[in-house]
Amino acid sequence: MSPLNASHLHHLYANSGDCIKVIDCDGRIRSLNDKGADLLQLDDARDILGSVWVEFWKDEGREAAERAVLTAWKGEIASFEGYCPTSKGEDRWWDVVVVPVRDKDGQVNELMAISRDITERKTAHHKLEAMNQALVEKNRELENRQEELSRAENMLERLLAHTERHTR
Repeated sequence: MSPLNASHLHHLYANSGDCIKVIDCDGRIRSLNDKGADLLQLDDARDILGSVWVEFWKDEGREAAERAVLTAWKGEIASFEGYCPTSKGEDRWWDVVVVPVRDKDGQVNELMAISRDITERKTAHHKLEAMNQALVEKNRELENRQEELSRAENMLERLLAHTERHTR
């Protein structure tokens, strides 16, 4: 199998369905593919060039992004899932892989962050969790009612037995 050349890599970058960013040694976005600009709902990809990549992430996603960047600068591939809204404020969840990019001497000189939109999967997961919680609560209610019915049945049996003893 022959190694990928620059043309292959450019083709992957330009035609990927994922959001691909190249991050420089200062943590700033140096480039963004067209699909990434679409996914992030940017009017112009140049709007985020030069921005610090980890600052786009929210909550635990920022911590995960920071850890992934540190790991990648050490020469290892890192991944995480995190929340980062689009430029228009739409909620988005991402599955992210951060890959070290090495120069001809083998030194890591930039990073590539590849983000896949997993919002539909996360939304479905949250809905399933909510449905599961509702089922757990309904099951608890049914168990309570079953206990109430069992107590009522016991009371009726005792009352019936008492009534039968006194009517003989």
